[in-house]
Amino acid sequence: MASKRSQVLAAASANDALLTRLVDEFVRQAWIIWRSLTPGDWWNDGVTQAAAGRTALLELSMIAQARRLGISYAENVLRAIGVTPGGTGADLVLPRLGDVTPWDVMLRTATAYRSSAVKNPTVRPTEWPDADSVNSKTVQEWIDAAFNDLKLNAGDDAHSAMTQSSLRKFSDSGVDGYLRVLHPELSRTGSCGFCAVLSTRTYSTRHLMPVHRNCKCGVAPFTGDTMDIGDGYQLNYDDLQKVYDAAEANAGYDLDSRDKVMLMMQQRVTFRPNGELGQVIDRNHVKEKQVLTPDVPPPDLKLTRVQLERMRDHAQKMAGAYKTMLVSGDKSRQFRIDGHTYTFKQSTHLREAMRWNDDTHKRLSAMLR
Repeated sequence: MASKRSQVLAAASANDALLTRLVDEFVRQAWIIWRSLTPGDWWNDGVTQAAAGRTALLELSMIAQARRLGISYAENVLRAIGVTPGGTGADLVLPRLGDVTPWDVMLRTATAYRSSAVKNPTVRPTEWPDADSVNSKTVQEWIDAAFNDLKLNAGDDAHSAMTQSSLRKFSDSGVDGYLRVLHPELSRTGSCGFCAVLSTRTYSTRHLMPVHRNCKCGVAPFTGDTMDIGDGYQLNYDDLQKVYDAAEANAGYDLDSRDKVMLMMQQRVTFRPNGELGQVIDRNHVKEKQVLTPDVPPPDLKLTRVQLERMRDHAQKMAGAYKTMLVSGDKSRQFRIDGHTYTFKQSTHLREAMRWNDDTHKRLSAMLR
């Protein structure tokens, strides 16, 4: 029979593979929406707002599926270590703190495009350039910036949602703490040193798992009754050793791995608050002796409802702007909504954008009934 350690690792690897496919499918569907825009549409708030709202609906579905993955993973791991899963199912809880909604996050795709494009103010194509066009490479950089931002935010939200639901299931099942499970194979550059340091520690489930942007670490339960501390440390020591072995191979000389690993295990890191993701690793502060694990309440159903209501209300206000714009016939018009100024422009996609916004409003209203 497979050991508890191997069962936990197998479950973690399988779960992360499923999450990766989930994120990739979301990005594929969302990118179809964004790539349907013309170059001018990317500068038209009337179109980008609707596109962000439509992709936000897709992200809500992705987040719900990620939370179900987290619950399924937690239950499989708990059974593997002899613990009966407790608690309820995977309610939809949005992963970001404060008033930052999926709509806000998805709109950053357009912001990334514009931020890249403003570096070349003389290049403003009305149609997408051919591959052999003089501006093709420049415009492709704008598109790449938007795509990369979309993929990064989707990965952050999916991973956070999955981890939060796993931790809730572990906590409801009487788990005393958890371990970080490194997954260097899921990152182009491998696990960062801070993740390696943190993987040698156990954490209380009352603390949200600290992460950095694009973190690929998984989480495994630790209980005094079912998994002794040696097994947890050995699991992570093996992962650390693999990272250092790979580093030695790249460097071409011996890095004295064991000494390096032991040094990292003696180090502590501090965390800084992130208004959306909770506590993230502060790369600028690595200290000896002391570890800070401040209590940060995770997102909950109450906060999720507030965020969904904010999205619904925003869609309703945007609907009024679309109607005014289309009736007036103005080529361009500004609207002040929720403390922001939006510039709407006539476009072949403006009526479609209005339909997208109406659909977003209807679906959010249905979710809140």
